[in-house]
Amino acid sequence: MRNESHSVETILKRLNDICRDSEHTYRTAVESTSNPSLVTWFKSIAQQRGDFADDLSAALEQFGTDTDSTGTVAAPLNREKMKLAQSGGSDDAIVAEIIQTEAATLSAYENALNGDLPPQVQQLVKQQHYEIKEAYDHISNTDMIMR
Repeated sequence: MRNESHSVETILKRLNDICRDSEHTYRTAVESTSNPSLVTWFKSIAQQRGDFADDLSAALEQFGTDTDSTGTVAAPLNREKMKLAQSGGSDDAIVAEIIQTEAATLSAYENALNGDLPPQVQQLVKQQHYEIKEAYDHISNTDMIMR
């Protein structure tokens, strides 16, 4: 039972870290563009990812695991964030970096869903995955956002 719990904790911590990283990436994107549509959308998704991380932290606490309230930066998403900050502020470059970050986030969630998660955790991860997929599909259609 401890190994199963440990595995669930590991998955939740990883997703929590990814959501915190994503939140910071979107906040960096807000500062990197002057396009009002992008600013509004990036702020919305940054808030969503912060909420996701809070929900994952609450799930971790149910397992008796303390979470770092500031989150930690997972290396792959940190690199994406740094590239975003250094992209020179081009909206196309920012959107390209966001798409890559979203693809990495989706992959992590899909891997988590392939794990053996308790029903409540499975439902939480599945719902967040659905909303992340919606965001990915939305940002991939840049014409819709750039109007």
